[in-house]
Formats: sequence, structure tokens, C-alpha cells
Amino acid sequence: MPELPARADAWTTRPGQQSRTRQQPAPTAPSASRQRTDDIVLLIERRDNRINLDWNDVAGAAGYQIIGRQEGSTWTNITNRLISENTFSIPIGRNGVTLQFIVAAIKDGKVYKRSKAVTIRL
Repeated sequence: MPELPARADAWTTRPGQQSRTRQQPAPTAPSASRQRTDDIVLLIERRDNRINLDWNDVAGAAGYQIIGRQEGSTWTNITNRLISENTFSIPIGRNGVTLQFIVAAIKDGKVYKRSKAVTIRL
């Protein structure tokens, strides 16, 4: 796997949310209409005892693979199968760690597009 960015560039907090990370510069975030685009914009938030990932559709993608790691460790596939949804939720294992995630769009059995890595500190 090629070298991946080490962290997202900005943190924002909204009322009722503990933290939310957004890539910089940030194209339009996923919306209710789920418009298709060639760039994957990955948003991550911590809510209650879960990490929620949300991203936009990618034109031509057959599905998506979630890739993650604890900061400084090896990237690994979080999902064992392609997912067709544009959201994914992961239970929080423990606090005090920094986690990083990437979403890969899969087309014809290969990685077609990747989001930038986003980072969340628990």
C-alpha cells in the first residue's frame, strides 16, 4: 500500500457531538441527496460509545472497503466484505488512543479511489 497521510488537518465540534474531523481543504460534505463524485470525502465522529464514518458516493464504485489502524501501526482492512452503504459504525474499544481511517472505493475488484486518512483521538 502506498504511503498514506498521517492525520487530518482540522477538528470541529458541533452541539451534541463530542468531536468531528474533516479533511482540509474540504470539498462538499456528504449530504442527504448523496450526489456522486470522483473524490471521497470522509467524515468521522465520536458519538456515545461508537465511531461513525460517513462519506459520499463515488461514481462507478461497486462498494467500499474500510481501512484503519491505531496511529503508528500497520493499516488493516476493518471490513471483510464490500459494503454498499455510505456509513459505517465501529464500537470504541478504549480511550486514550489515536485511530486513523480511510475509505476505499472498489471498482472491478480493485481500489478505484481512496479518501484521505482521517484521525480521531479517543
